[in-house]
Amino acid sequence: MKMVKKILLGLAATASIMALFGCKMNDDPENAIKGFNNNYSIDYTNETGNEYRAYESTNFKHAGALVKIKIDNAADCGNSKMGVIFELKDNETNKKAVDFYIIGVGTNNSQYNFYVSKYTSIVNIRDKNFGAPSNGSEGPNGEKEVEYIPLSGTKISDLPEEFYVYCKAKIDGSYEFALLKGTPTDSTKMDIDKIDITDLPSGVELITLPTSTKKNGCTISGNIGKIPNVFDAVTKDSDIQQNKLALYARIDKDATLKGSWKFCGTYLEAEEVEE
Repeated sequence: MKMVKKILLGLAATASIMALFGCKMNDDPENAIKGFNNNYSIDYTNETGNEYRAYESTNFKHAGALVKIKIDNAADCGNSKMGVIFELKDNETNKKAVDFYIIGVGTNNSQYNFYVSKYTSIVNIRDKNFGAPSNGSEGPNGEKEVEYIPLSGTKISDLPEEFYVYCKAKIDGSYEFALLKGTPTDSTKMDIDKIDITDLPSGVELITLPTSTKKNGCTISGNIGKIPNVFDAVTKDSDIQQNKLALYARIDKDATLKGSWKFCGTYLEAEEVEE
């Protein structure tokens, strides 16, 4: 008799086999981001003479995540950012380059502090704007940015020092995203495999996203953003495209950034295993 069981490979389940499978995609020569498994941190003073950018990817491919971010020195880290990268993958034509989507967030409420963009053919993440021209054209290696919520003009004035970044693929080929604040009780842990972002557990609420700056088909409804056409639409969750996630930091010149990221959960395709 054939039994088919669904296995959802979360971070807790994969931690024990990380040494055997998976390969990270990282760019952080200063070793600013430290940690492993679910928990990462940064305590870095940027003395490079320029802005410093870094990312640290997951070992495995995922279709979304819920990441708690805390910026410990929000008042004196300048306009530095912490964030989440999703759909991180090798560029199809330039194997030295990567493509990704990014949600970047800062807690400096007096400056622009939130953006959502797609970057393609990025060769050096440490270049200004990852090497992509700010006017939407292509760089020398094909580097390009597509803005969904531009940083310029975007400010979330009530952003706390601790918040959640949520992103999750949908079967229509889009990605949902949101910012959350508050703390769930122990009895209502947020499980991204089961979470309905419109029906959050007690103690957690959506942060208001900016609606006036959205571009390139991005929609915002009920404080939930949606990026269209990330991948081809499918008919069931198990066919959703997966690529790697990463944690991201941008530290201003001569600034110090202290904070942490915690993977509260990842959203993954259900794999059918036959016995």
